[in-house]
Amino acid sequence: VVILHDMQREWHTCNSGENNRKSDETCRNIWEKIWRAWVHVVYGPTGGFRRGVAIKVHEETSFAFKAEWFVKVDADTYLFPENVARYVEWKKWSHDEHHYFGHVLNHRVSDRGVSIVAGAAAFFSRATLLAAADAFRRMPMENGNLEEDGICRDAYTGTDEVVTAVCLKQYANVTAEPAIDSQGREEVALFDISDILSWNRTQMGEWWYWEGKERFPCHDKGDCLAHLPMAFHKYEPQYFYDFEKEFYGYVTKAKKNDASLFISDNGSLASRNWPNFDMTYQYLQRVRQAMGAAGPLQDSKRSSDLSGDISSQKRKLSLLGSSDRETVQ
Repeated sequence: VVILHDMQREWHTCNSGENNRKSDETCRNIWEKIWRAWVHVVYGPTGGFRRGVAIKVHEETSFAFKAEWFVKVDADTYLFPENVARYVEWKKWSHDEHHYFGHVLNHRVSDRGVSIVAGAAAFFSRATLLAAADAFRRMPMENGNLEEDGICRDAYTGTDEVVTAVCLKQYANVTAEPAIDSQGREEVALFDISDILSWNRTQMGEWWYWEGKERFPCHDKGDCLAHLPMAFHKYEPQYFYDFEKEFYGYVTKAKKNDASLFISDNGSLASRNWPNFDMTYQYLQRVRQAMGAAGPLQDSKRSSDLSGDISSQKRKLSLLGSSDRETVQ
């Protein structure tokens, strides 16, 4: 358990009852957890101020200079660090440029004026993280007992996506960029992949998931998840082990004598009996093949993101985990 520096509110317990009607959401204080954590990453225990005076970032001591790309990831999100590397390399992005990206949702544009990156996995370049931490340390602390209202400030709220987007736009003119591949397929799955693969936008209508998104053929044809995905959201921990087997372990090595594996009626070897098995299994196969075909990552100056083996990739990608599961609001 990590106790966040200078946390002012309850952060790991929620009291139910008449005085805390939103105990299941707001009292988790995810926004305060997130902004204080990022300020700590950049400025350390000072919180960005010394004796009331704003201090500069010191590269020698700031954790922000120990990585190039950063991600806030939920506890129920399975992350592919090497595919994050491939994505920023494919985009020819530099960590010294502003990039705030992930699964972009537009349903808060009408009342908050910003598109947001869903909190399942929100990615930041170093430049953007530095800008975010500077905004968070300078934002008003007044009215911190109130729910967020579309202003960059401290707030008593159980989500972080909206205020993060508002602060980045207000202080650094940085806006959310959708992480999609060349065919418009999402790099971050917000729901069970076995469901999303069969979705048809026209049939479903324009609910918050689709609202404001550019249209692509896969929205109606299906298979609208990237074949080099960066993250799968809403999975229990036991599924993480199954994904490991599918992409890195026994399944790829075809050890059919492993009693923990599942063999379908047509002889397909899988880590479990996935929902909508044929469709899901075919997608997992496409991911395995794409990751194999992608080969090793280039280690260039411009895209020196997450090169080399997975342990090296994790060093270049700094992870900020949320211990609470969030709902998009």
